[in-house]
Amino acid sequence: MGTPLIVLLFWMLAFHGGAQAAKHEQSATEQAPENLDTITVYGESMDLSFEYKLDLGGQNAPSGDGADLLGTIPGFSLTRQGGAASDPVFRGLSGTRLNTLIDGVPYAGACNHRMDPATTYVNPGEMDDITLLRGPQSVRYGGSISGAVNFERKPMFFTQPGARFFASVSGGSFGKLDRSLDAAAGFSAGYFRISGGQSESDDYEDGDGEDVFSRYDRWNARFALGLTPDADTLFEISTERSDAEMANATVHMDATKLDRHAFSILFEKYNLSPWLKKAKVRFNRISVDHEMDDFSLRPTKELTVPFDTRQFIVMGQGWEEKSAHGSLIMEATPDVKIEAGMDYRHSDYDARALTGVDLLLPGPVLIEESRDIDKVPRNDILWFRNLGQYAELTYSASARTKWIAGLRYDRLVTSTGTMHAAGEVSTVVLSGANKRRTQHLRSGFLRLEHSFPKAPLRMAAGIGHAQRGADYWEVYSLDGFDLSRERNTELDVMFQYQGDRLSAELSFFYSKIDDFILAYNGVAASNVEAVRMGGEMALSYQLSREWTLTADIAHVYAKNITQDVPLAQTPPLTGRLGLTYSSGPYSFGLTGRFVHHQNRIHPDYGNTLAVDNDEPTPGYAVYSMEGSYKPNPHLDLAFGMDNIFDRTYYEHLNRSGSPVTGFVVDGKINEPGRSLWARLNVSLD
Repeated sequence: MGTPLIVLLFWMLAFHGGAQAAKHEQSATEQAPENLDTITVYGESMDLSFEYKLDLGGQNAPSGDGADLLGTIPGFSLTRQGGAASDPVFRGLSGTRLNTLIDGVPYAGACNHRMDPATTYVNPGEMDDITLLRGPQSVRYGGSISGAVNFERKPMFFTQPGARFFASVSGGSFGKLDRSLDAAAGFSAGYFRISGGQSESDDYEDGDGEDVFSRYDRWNARFALGLTPDADTLFEISTERSDAEMANATVHMDATKLDRHAFSILFEKYNLSPWLKKAKVRFNRISVDHEMDDFSLRPTKELTVPFDTRQFIVMGQGWEEKSAHGSLIMEATPDVKIEAGMDYRHSDYDARALTGVDLLLPGPVLIEESRDIDKVPRNDILWFRNLGQYAELTYSASARTKWIAGLRYDRLVTSTGTMHAAGEVSTVVLSGANKRRTQHLRSGFLRLEHSFPKAPLRMAAGIGHAQRGADYWEVYSLDGFDLSRERNTELDVMFQYQGDRLSAELSFFYSKIDDFILAYNGVAASNVEAVRMGGEMALSYQLSREWTLTADIAHVYAKNITQDVPLAQTPPLTGRLGLTYSSGPYSFGLTGRFVHHQNRIHPDYGNTLAVDNDEPTPGYAVYSMEGSYKPNPHLDLAFGMDNIFDRTYYEHLNRSGSPVTGFVVDGKINEPGRSLWARLNVSLD
C-alpha cells in the first residue's frame, strides 16, 4: 500500500467515528497542570519495561544540549570533543547505532567530522520528556542496534482561553550563558506556541589552569500552530530555525555555520472507534547548511612567523531529509493491543571545499572575496532512501503477565556521486563513488514481562534482533560503501523492585554483533565480529523523610572476536553515589562520580568520531554539589559547583587534540576544572 493511500485512509478515519470520540486518558507519568479547567496535555505513557519516559521537570543543573541530559542516565557515556557537541554513547555504542529522535522525527547531522551529533539540535529548555529504549526491544524507532532516545515536547489542548509561559536563564564559569523561552496561548479550537533559546560559552580552563579551546555560540527558534477542534483531534504545523558556531580543539577545523531549517506537519486522532484508539500522520523536512574553516575562530593573528604566507581550507556540507510517518494503534480485544506503521526517509548529502585560501601572516588576515565557499558548486555525494514497515503486538495473558513482540522490515537504497577523499579537499576519488545498492534490513523482538504477586518485584526478559546499513560517515568519511550491514542479536533481562523505602533496578544484556563496522584511524573501516555484555544497577533508599541516598553503576565488556582484541571505544566501569536533602522549598545534594581506569583498548581503532589512544586511560573521582529553592510553583532557583576539588582529568571516550596556537593540547582533551553555575526558572500556567 503506497504512502499516499495510507494518508488518505487516515484522513477518512479521522472524520469517521468522530461522533463517538471521547477524551483520551492523560499519561500517568505526566504532571497535570494545577488548573485543569484551563489546560490539559496530549500524550501517552509506555507500559514497557525497557522503555521509559523520563520527566525533565526535575532537572536542576543546566544542560547545553541533549547529550548533557543523557549523560546523567546510568548506561550512558559521552564522547567528548571539548565543551560542546558531545556524542551520546549507550552501552558502548553511539552514532546511528543509537537512534536519536526529536518529537518522533529521526535526526542525524551534516558535518563529516561529526561536529553536530543529532543531540546538538536539542534545546533542553523546550523539552518535556525523554523516551529511552534500551536494546532492540522495540521496532517503532527503526532498527535499534543499541536503543533509541526521543526528545519530546508535549502538544497542548486548551479547554478555554489560557496561556502557558516558561523561561529559564543560567550562567556559570568560563562565560557560560544559556537562555530558553517556551510560551503558548490558545483556546478550545487551537493554540500557538513560540519557543527558542541561545547558548554560549568561552574557552574553559582545566584543573591545571590551562586554557582549552572550546568556545561556542548557538541559537534556535520555533513557531507552532495547533488546531484542536475536539478533545481527540490534533493538527499541528511547525517551523524551526537554528544556527551555531563552535571552536573545536580535537580536529583541524571549526564549525562556522550550522544553519538548520525544519518544517513539520502532525495529525493525530484518538478514539476513532471502540477498537481503533489512535491514528497518526507526520511529515517533516530538515535541511542543514554547514560550513567550517581553520582560521575564522582560531587565533591565527597570534602566529608570529615572519613573512609567512599560509594556505588555509574552507569546507561545507549540506544535509536535507524529507520524511513521513503513519501509524495506527488498535485494541483488538481488551487483552490485545497492536501498533502498525510505516516510515519513509529521503536523505541527501552534498559537499564542497576550497583549498589554497591565502592568509598573510603576521598582521591582519587577508582573504580574497572571490574565494567565498558559498560560490563553490555543491557536489552531490550521497543519497539514502529508506522505506520501513513495522508492527508490534502486546498480549496481556493475565493481570501480572504480558507478552510483547514486534517485526520490522526496511528497504534501504544507498546511492553515491563522485565522492572525493578528505571531505572534497583531495582530488582522489573514493572507491565507493558512483555506486548504488539495495539492502533489506530486518528487525524483531519477543519479550515476557511479569509482576510477582507476593513482592513489589517486576521482571522482564527479551530477545531482540536489529540490522543497520553503513551511514553517511561510514560511507563517505571512511570510504565504506561496500561494508556489510550490522546485525545485532541481544538478550535483555531486568528486575525492578519498588518498596516503601527502597527502589532498585538491575539490568543485564548480552549482545552478539555480526559484521560490526569498526573504524580505523578515521580513514577506513572493516567488518568484524563482536560480543558485548554488561548492565546497569540503580537504587534509591529513603534514609528519612528528608534524606535520600542514591547510587548507580554501569559496566560494558566488549571484545573484537575477529582480531582477538578488546572492542575499541568501550567506556570504563562507572558509578555514582549521591546524598540529597529535601525539606519544603529547599533541597541540597552532593554527588560523587567514580570512573575506573580503562586498559581494554585497541589503539587507532574506534568509530566515526574517535579512536583509542596508545595508552590506557587513568581512573578518577570527581564531586559536585547542587541546591535549589522553590518558594512557589512558579519560581525555581538552583545553583551548584562541579569538580569541587578542581581535578585535572579526561574521559576515556574523547577525541584526541589537534594543535591550536596559544593552547596546550597533549593527547586527550581535559575536562573543565572547578566551575560554578546558577539557574533561574519562571513558569506560569
